[in-house]
Amino acid sequence: MTLRSPASIYNWTASVLMLVGVSLMSQGAVAAELIMYEQEGCYACDLWKKEVGKVYHLTDEAKIVPLRQVDIHGQQPKDLEFLGRNRFTPKFVVIDKGRKIGEIFGYNNEAAFYGLLGELIEKVKLDNSSALISPAASKG
Repeated sequence: MTLRSPASIYNWTASVLMLVGVSLMSQGAVAAELIMYEQEGCYACDLWKKEVGKVYHLTDEAKIVPLRQVDIHGQQPKDLEFLGRNRFTPKFVVIDKGRKIGEIFGYNNEAAFYGLLGELIEKVKLDNSSALISPAASKG
């Protein structure tokens, strides 16, 4: 059994934390998100959860806009205050880098939901690809 000095443990811990931080930053840890406003007793919310919610985390869409569910009767998350309070459910809002990209009101069926979400994801991709073009290159 090898005993390590507190300094070597500290250095190892600091290195691991730095690697985790760099990894999260490179993955765009909190870039785009799909916010679902919901409430208990909402039939359309329950239908969405049954038809889409169970597998959403496995989809390509979830890789681009991971889901965060917010109860409209609960505390409004601080980072979503710019969206204001919501009283309609379900309401889906796509945000990216602290900006609202678009929203989907209600839920009818899986095909309609993914069609509308696909349009919002294209806006996210377009915004992110145009951000990669430097101002000097775009004047060209």
